Amino acid sequence: MGVLLLTGTPMKNGKPSNLFPLLKAVRHPLGRNQKAFETHFCNGMLKNFGRGPQWDATGASNLDQLKRKVASNLLHMTKEQCLTELPPMTKISHHVPVSSRYQVQYEHSIKYLASVQANSSNMRDEAVLGAVQRLRVVCAHAKVEATVEMARSVLNKEPAVGKY
Repeated sequence: MGVLLLTGTPMKNGKPSNLFPLLKAVRHPLGRNQKAFETHFCNGMLKNFGRGPQWDATGASNLDQLKRKVASNLLHMTKEQCLTELPPMTKISHHVPVSSRYQVQYEHSIKYLASVQANSSNMRDEAVLGAVQRLRVVCAHAKVEATVEMARSVLNKEPAVGKY
């Protein structure tokens, strides 16, 4: 009996930590010890994020070695190789006007980030990362209304999209 896993992104954003659960599921030798895997391939280590030491395995290290060790277990194909009937991808940029409500929130978030960063000596400080996340949330919320409207427009023009 064997196990076959299918994924389009086994290492999302090039992070080996995303690969570990897959290796564990297929009982690959690298999937036996998470801490050892993260130490060796994710540059895992204890870091101080303001609340004391915490384990951080968000990095990447020894990627050539990892690639060699899992090569016999991965089949890599591009979209063009396996979905030949698809037309080429089209990217369209849309300018999204921001309401005055979100513009105010955006400006407050920018000022808050600037003040937090000015008082921090480390750009990976928890407070700086929190301020960046706050700004990202405001920006995401500002795009929701335009995104919903764009989805409605696509569904009206392309009824086949809504059938699935």
